[in-house]
Parts: sequence; C-alpha cells; structure tokens
Amino acid sequence: MNTVKGASPIYHLLLEPDIQNKGYQKWHTQTQITLDQWLNSFKILKNYTTDTKLRWLQFRILHNILTTNRSVAKFKPNQNPLCQFCKSHGETIHHLLWACTKVKTFWNEISFMINSRCTHTHNFRIDENLAIFGQSFQIKTDNICEFIILLAKFYIYRSKVQDTVLN
Repeated sequence: MNTVKGASPIYHLLLEPDIQNKGYQKWHTQTQITLDQWLNSFKILKNYTTDTKLRWLQFRILHNILTTNRSVAKFKPNQNPLCQFCKSHGETIHHLLWACTKVKTFWNEISFMINSRCTHTHNFRIDENLAIFGQSFQIKTDNICEFIILLAKFYIYRSKVQDTVLN
C-alpha cells in the first residue's frame, strides 16, 4: 500500500490466475504433456490453416471440451456413452482420436499412404501426441503433414457425428 501506484499491485494480483487451465490439467494426467508443449500446440495451430472450422475443432480438442457420446450422456439420459465406432468403450476425446481400434487402423492407413506416396518420408508414423495435439515430440513433421492430420481429425469427428464408417 505504500507504493506510488496505490491499489495497482493488488489489482494486478487479482488478475493473475492462481490455477492452471483445466484442459491442460486433464491432458497432462492422461498424456504427461508439459505446459510448454501444450501452449506450443496453440502456436502451431495458427500455421496449419486459416479455416475456422478446423481451428475450432483443434481448439476444443486442446481444451478437452470436444463433445463426445460420454459427455452428452451425462446430460441426456437416453444417449449411449459408448464409442460410435467400436461400441465397446466409453467415448472420450482420447479414445475417439487415438485409443479406439478402428481409429488406430485409420491412422495406420494414413501413415501407409504418406509413406507410399511421399518420396521424402521414411517410416513415418502417427503417434498419440501427433494425433491429439497436432505435434509430436519424437517425430519431425512439416506444415503439410500437420494439416493432413488436422483434416483427418476433422474427418474422424465428422464420421462420428454423421454415424458413418471410417474409410
């Protein structure tokens, strides 16, 4: 209170958040992603595309707020919480984009297509972090590859919503 600025330090103290983002906290417990890696996913997203639908999808994934059957079932009693594709596990964002066996097959097919059609790739694979966060910490990618993966996530989510088979 003895500062020249009066209540300014108190005001700035109140503006500082004292907890971390809940989306980050959930992803950290599931995937051990660091805060810097999570924040970097937002920076990279700006380089992928200017398409607002794709950005909004990835933004909801990063904040762990993408609508799934499991999240809807909490509010809508007649909603089936199981995965739209495998029908055997609860549909979470992690399961929908990575853990589902049908989605893993889809990711393997995309990896095979990239490896067979792109002469500059050697044993390219899509790992959990690349599928969810759009960046991998062990696999080097470029903007085109990251854009393809973002489009694939959009296709997975669209197939889930429209109840169509991943192909």
